[in-house]
Amino acid sequence: MTPETLRQWVRRVEVDAGARPGLTTDERKRLKELEWEHRELRRENEILNAASSALKIPAPAAGGANSAL
Repeated sequence: MTPETLRQWVRRVEVDAGARPGLTTDERKRLKELEWEHRELRRENEILNAASSALKIPAPAAGGANSAL
């Protein structure tokens, strides 16, 4: 184990314990999950937009069908 590895582990434990500012391990994990989900939703939206363009279906207004409710 290198000194740098040990330093990073200690720093991560301090952040997780609240002794040092930064994102905790759980927060980092959740952020990565949300970023992945966001990328997937954008990709799906692009696919749907391309399909609707190919089929000449008008895209729904921003906010969806229930936005007036």
